Amino acid sequence: MSTRRQRSRDKRRRSTLKIISGILLLGVMYASSARMCTFVVALLKDIGFVVEHINISGAGDKTEKLIEKHIDISRGDSILKVSACEIYSNIMKINWIKTAIVQKNLPNIINIKVEERMPIAVFQHDNKSTLIDREGFFIEDIKYRSINAPIIAGDNGNIKGKEIIDTISKFSIIREKLESLTFIRERRWDIVVAGIKIKLPEFETDEALEILSSLISTGRITKETVSALDFRIQNEIILVGLKLKRNLSI
Repeated sequence: MSTRRQRSRDKRRRSTLKIISGILLLGVMYASSARMCTFVVALLKDIGFVVEHINISGAGDKTEKLIEKHIDISRGDSILKVSACEIYSNIMKINWIKTAIVQKNLPNIINIKVEERMPIAVFQHDNKSTLIDREGFFIEDIKYRSINAPIIAGDNGNIKGKEIIDTISKFSIIREKLESLTFIRERRWDIVVAGIKIKLPEFETDEALEILSSLISTGRITKETVSALDFRIQNEIILVGLKLKRNLSI
């Protein structure tokens, strides 16, 4: 059979199925008794209105398994008894899920498309360590640092963290060596880079990070020679108790 003839036959079959489906679905909507409703649903199931394919896209292996567990749907279930709204509600209970779209494609397909939350740091609070995304949303408590991400601490550090991380990301050598960030009095940040504690100023953070980037890249400072740098005082850098002019040629 030619491909064109097969496509034509499939198209007619789908059209016929849609007409039958519409009639039978109206029977479900206007059935006068529970017995009639049960009969129509059973009839539809017999002619193929069952869940045969559950397509999940946008999810990693771990999240896909969580979705399958939360929706609690098995292949062979009547697709008419499956609620897309209920599936959506159950999926959004998963902290790893940021957005979701659920569609039922009759007679036998359920499509689920999700967007996962991407962890950017480990937030330490209340004696716990929690993966957070860019919005500071709590994704999952962890016992150990299971991902390669910096630690954030301090009140509201999870909310403000994205701003300082975005700023630090302009300086690749600092971003690569960044170990932790602490939000101090909800005003400014202390960071640890390559084992060195850096006290950043409340303002002019970019300028301080630019100087720090140059000092690290040129080898002027290492954790063997420097334990801390303090940029909080305008026009000065306190380096292991020594004061350097902020406009020092570097």
